[in-house]
Amino acid sequence: SELPALALRREPAVGGTLRIVEIEAFDRVACGGVHTGRTGEVGLVHCIRQERIRGRVRLYWKIGDRAYADYRLKSEIAAELTDRLSVPAGDITGAVADLEQRVKRAEYTAEQQRERLAAAYAERVNERARQCGPVRVGVIYLSEAAKRIPRVVAERCVEAYSDLVCCVINRSDGTIQWVVAAPPESGFSFERLKQEALPLVHAKGGGKPPILQGAVGKPEALGEFEAALCKIAAEVTVHL
Repeated sequence: SELPALALRREPAVGGTLRIVEIEAFDRVACGGVHTGRTGEVGLVHCIRQERIRGRVRLYWKIGDRAYADYRLKSEIAAELTDRLSVPAGDITGAVADLEQRVKRAEYTAEQQRERLAAAYAERVNERARQCGPVRVGVIYLSEAAKRIPRVVAERCVEAYSDLVCCVINRSDGTIQWVVAAPPESGFSFERLKQEALPLVHAKGGGKPPILQGAVGKPEALGEFEAALCKIAAEVTVHL
């Protein structure tokens, strides 16, 4: 009966006798928590992080055994990083930032190398392509190339050669990857590719023109697959 006069921050969800906890001039609530006989029973109280949400700050805490476990975990991590990075604990964040920059530079260099390699492969596809009716078909076999390379080779061919149907076969990590690409102006039929050529090698995958890709399930039929590609190309009826 006294609750309405107490101006609680939140209406209690239970009835009966309630314990009211008040921080003078700040907060007053009905307490539903665990109570200790003395503050020492709580143990460690540790704020582990904070974040800003809608103009306010949210604090995250660990208390008691969870706080001690958090300290142990982070101490072990700091010790391992100190050993791995060969820096004092206070310099870990700086060392990690430096490592991130080196990784980014290495990734950029690797990407540049992949682009140059793909461009070289695209030139080889063009040089080795054979005439099949109004368009040419170029097939290249790669071994252990990075999985992104075949796709980039196909993209380069589509960009550079308007009359070239490009096929890249890559054997890597025990699988065989296929990519077939042809620019729209070549008139090459991707529907016929799906119906007549891909089933020969039990191909899985897909995509949409001008590039389709996937995995080969029957590598022994790759010769038949090449022949089917050339047959489809030879029967192109529209060529600009």
